[in-house]
Amino acid sequence: MANELGVYQLFKNILSASTVIEGRFVILNRIAADMNSSNFGEDVLDALGGLTVKKKYPAVVMMAPYETSLNDGKRTSSMKFEMYFLTKDGVTGDGNVKNRDVETNRTTHTKEEDWKDMREVAGNFRIKLREIVGKPPVCNQVREVKDSRDEYSRITYKMNDNVNGVKLCFELQLVDDCTPLADYDEDAEIVVPDLSPHPLHKH
Repeated sequence: MANELGVYQLFKNILSASTVIEGRFVILNRIAADMNSSNFGEDVLDALGGLTVKKKYPAVVMMAPYETSLNDGKRTSSMKFEMYFLTKDGVTGDGNVKNRDVETNRTTHTKEEDWKDMREVAGNFRIKLREIVGKPPVCNQVREVKDSRDEYSRITYKMNDNVNGVKLCFELQLVDDCTPLADYDEDAEIVVPDLSPHPLHKH
């Protein structure tokens, strides 16, 4: 049976192959409002396995996913992912001014252009992900949710690292192959108690 840890690793492997993101992928156990935290840069570095890296951006930040499970006896669930594809405002990940105006030494690269660039990177990630989950053996464990839609929102965050980018929301389905439950013996006996204790009485 596929589980979420394998899905997270698949995301990281795809983003590691991206010549823009280069594997800078972090999962935060936070809500979106916490993106303004001054610890964001450290979280990105921690996600890179504690390696000393100078370049933090462009990067992808994923919030803890939301899961729903169908009570159909098949143990299949749908996971909703929220991922932020971010680049620094006005400067490259190496600290150089983007599209520098030689007279003013200021950037001519707009936030709208950052939105466009990160939308393309996010879209390419989804294309690669669909290619992988659409073929065996992955499609036997992880699938696209039928008739679901991807959502892209343009965002700008003003924090210690001013960033622009897009928020990508999408769903995947995890398929259970009906393997035995890991924490129960198959012949475990469970006592069913009286389900109607304490009948109503006169007070």
